[in-house]
Amino acid sequence: MYSRKFEAQLFASQYTNYFAVACLTILIADYLQTLDLEIALIWPTRWNLVKVMYFANRYLPLAFLPVIIFYNVAPGPLSPEACKVLYTVPCMGIAFCLLISEVILYIRVYALSGKTRVMVMFLVLHGGAVILTSLVLFAYYLVLGKFAPSPYPELSGCFGVSSGNSKYVVACFALVLYSGLVTMSLCIWCGLKTYWISKHSRLVKIFYRDGTFYFVMLVVLSLANGLVALLAPAKYRFMLAIPQEVMHNVITSRMILHLREHARTSMGFTSLSSDGRIDFDHVFSTGCTVDVANLRSERTTDKETDVSYNPIQRV
Repeated sequence: MYSRKFEAQLFASQYTNYFAVACLTILIADYLQTLDLEIALIWPTRWNLVKVMYFANRYLPLAFLPVIIFYNVAPGPLSPEACKVLYTVPCMGIAFCLLISEVILYIRVYALSGKTRVMVMFLVLHGGAVILTSLVLFAYYLVLGKFAPSPYPELSGCFGVSSGNSKYVVACFALVLYSGLVTMSLCIWCGLKTYWISKHSRLVKIFYRDGTFYFVMLVVLSLANGLVALLAPAKYRFMLAIPQEVMHNVITSRMILHLREHARTSMGFTSLSSDGRIDFDHVFSTGCTVDVANLRSERTTDKETDVSYNPIQRV
């Protein structure tokens, strides 16, 4: 009865694991490549919202991806209840990681906009609606999932028998894509206003250039994942879910590290303060705003090397 479905599931699990192992390799390589920056730029700073989000975004996927890999190769026999727990916990973890990355991107848009009250209200209401709806839909998908004893436990210990619930996951992907389009548009709009006023500020160039590039990449990934989930055969439907989350993780982590690195070098913060902290916590860690008046009045030929030139100030 279940032989054909089991064969399709086994095939999908095999290819999903290929992507999962590749993504775990990318995560580890990225972690090792940027660990020195994290130690220098993140660890000594004060705890705040962005630092908490950074560490959650950085380390949670490293904990959940191995569990997903184990689920796909777990030897049997396993009880249906054990399989559901083994499947649900890492899936919710990966979903949380993806949404944490979205929150970090919202914080970047908030900083680039100048921290206006209108923008913060919009981002809180819009982001809250997107995140809450996505979590509810994904949780509902997981609750509806059902498992049965594996007909071939020597090949796979878990066997999912639920069907027809993938529409909830597709809806989540659509919400992430919509959120990415909104944040990308806001980033470009706010960035253009700042960029044309402060063309000579290297820090603002980094803030705008990297942000726009990252947003465009994330939208392309979300679009590809949504199209595959919507149009591909069932066994291929969710193969890009893990790569999308991992690229969100890598891009948002590097975005924070690059901004802090350029803030340290461009604004003269090259050493630790007396209490052992790096004294540039005002840049992106608590949010930053662009002082347009300063940018207009301080356009000098040596502003890129003048330590006193600070186009981004704490509010």
